[in-house]
Amino acid sequence: MRWWDAIVRAGAVPAAYVPPASMGRTDADDGAQPGADLVEGQEVSTFAVLGRPSPPACFLDGIEQWKVVGYDGVLPVVRAYVAAAVRRRGPDRRLRTAFEASREFAIAPLAGLAPERRRALE
Repeated sequence: MRWWDAIVRAGAVPAAYVPPASMGRTDADDGAQPGADLVEGQEVSTFAVLGRPSPPACFLDGIEQWKVVGYDGVLPVVRAYVAAAVRRRGPDRRLRTAFEASREFAIAPLAGLAPERRRALE
């Protein structure tokens, strides 16, 4: 049984509406979202580090998703998921995953939850 099923069995009301943005972005997005802000200038720069070999370039990418799965009265209970990966370009110029991690968890105002719902989450 999933944890969000357990809180519903403990008396929480399942969420009936899920905002589209809570499921993350898709390739079908129309680009209406504002772009990233530049933090270093208009062009990518490189800097020589004297006395040390140049390290391989690594890239970090990640995602986050959230969804309200239920309510304890007016208090929302949210299922959240985050994941990230570091990719490194090898001598053959292909990207390989050097590290990855993910985590799923609940977000809820524990102090305000009814004791049955709080026990179900714990």
